[in-house]
Amino acid sequence: MMIPWQDFFRPDLKSSNRILKKCLQEEGLELGHRDLVLLRQFTEVEAFFSYAALECWVEGEFERAEVSVLLGLLSDENACLEKARELGLHFQILESGQKLLALDGELEEELAQSLESLALVHEPSPESRSPLATVFSDRGGFLTQLNSGGLWDEAKLQDCSVTLLDGQSEEHLIEAFRFLYRAAPDGITRASVVGVALSRHRLELNLEVAQKLEEIAPAFGQAMKQIFSDEKKSAAKALNLLLRMESEENQPSWINFWAQIRPSILKSLTYSERGCQMLLDSLTSLLSLSDEMPFLNHRLLEAFLKNLEELSPKEHSRLVELVVAWAKEAPRETEILKNSLELSSDKNQRLFLGEALRQIYLFNESSELLEHLAGIFVAEAISEGSTAGSLALANLLRAFGALVLKTTQATENLAGFTERQVLNIVAIWELMAQEDPEHLDRIAELFLHALEHAPQYMSLILKSELLEQRVLQTYFLECLRECPEDRRKQMVSVGYNWSLTVSNRKLLAALVSQVDCGLADLWESEWRRPNLSFQKLGWLAECAR
Repeated sequence: MMIPWQDFFRPDLKSSNRILKKCLQEEGLELGHRDLVLLRQFTEVEAFFSYAALECWVEGEFERAEVSVLLGLLSDENACLEKARELGLHFQILESGQKLLALDGELEEELAQSLESLALVHEPSPESRSPLATVFSDRGGFLTQLNSGGLWDEAKLQDCSVTLLDGQSEEHLIEAFRFLYRAAPDGITRASVVGVALSRHRLELNLEVAQKLEEIAPAFGQAMKQIFSDEKKSAAKALNLLLRMESEENQPSWINFWAQIRPSILKSLTYSERGCQMLLDSLTSLLSLSDEMPFLNHRLLEAFLKNLEELSPKEHSRLVELVVAWAKEAPRETEILKNSLELSSDKNQRLFLGEALRQIYLFNESSELLEHLAGIFVAEAISEGSTAGSLALANLLRAFGALVLKTTQATENLAGFTERQVLNIVAIWELMAQEDPEHLDRIAELFLHALEHAPQYMSLILKSELLEQRVLQTYFLECLRECPEDRRKQMVSVGYNWSLTVSNRKLLAALVSQVDCGLADLWESEWRRPNLSFQKLGWLAECAR
């Protein structure tokens, strides 16, 4: 059986994994990012799978490890033939050196020659495709029909494609769109033409698109007209209606067409303040979409950030998820988030951007950037007047894990900190101790370091609930035994006043009682003072063995 050349997948290596993933999803194939990395390696050596073979891969008929072995054998034709046969695949090398992997019976000599004479291109990059191919996407094989003689003049189609892509005259744009729309042989190609027209973000052209759609599906076309109308409330209502219809059980026949052109429409709206406001009004519906936000840009991101307080916790999490999906594989978008964080002084915005960047750096295994980001929010939690215990900030610090306990300003220059800042530092340590007991050894080190380098805040540090941790008590007792006598006496003197909590007062006395702290000398000096302090004497008696 002969199959058309379009049934082979040849990814454009300039495209990101996310774009390639979407291309395959359109064909009903769902490959993970690791599989796509492996598929790219095949493409780099000009080895291409048929969609049928990829379907077997997706359905688990062979494992990624087996495909990886096959990749290593490509240079040895005989070994590759044998391994491909084990996987139920047919392997063939063309005269051009291109290698084809398909199911048994898919490849024949005649087909191989036709494949060799045609470029095996799937969704080629804009730089390598003609204007007509860009406008039509050629999913229906329309360009192949033109090459074999068709009803439409290819030269005029190319001219109109150039006009629709780059023309400036409203009149010429509309004429080009009408011609290309009529020439489109099926719904898939028409959706591509409509998408290109909407991507020009020209109001008159958008209204012409709506008019054409109204001729096919009146309800759909009318809703589209309202979206681009001057009446803001009607426009937002129409957009919400179309977005909600995607998740309804009884969907109209044109809903698939709408789903294909939706990204272009939403992106078109981001180019105006009015459009951004419409998207904000429809945010709940947008967040319910199953796919990512390909229309997201810095303008819309800024609009979303200004309205964070209006989101529910669930909507907030969903928006973080979509922003991360938008930016995690694109350095340009990640830089936009980073710059937004640096420029923003709003607490909610900073926490939102911090969580998004944390997930992106974690995905990209950018350990240095992740550590630097953790340091930014540790400093924020310590800062004067900050509430280190705020729920959102606490959740972000927990997410950073051990990075929060790295050597940062939380462990340096403690003597120069204010009382409020020291309390904030201790609050962070308490938070991390609750999060994971494995952090306790590191927290104990920081705790003792603080006692040594910020003696003026000793009572603030020792009244922390951290002292109730057995691990920390062990470290503290060892420190008492090894430190100089004057330092031990200084730690004992903390109990002279009532700054400690009731439980920590008893704990400190119990620990001090196990070490020689010169209590007899302290008792004698206090006993002989003219203004006898029974409070101090009582504390020293409590600390005695």
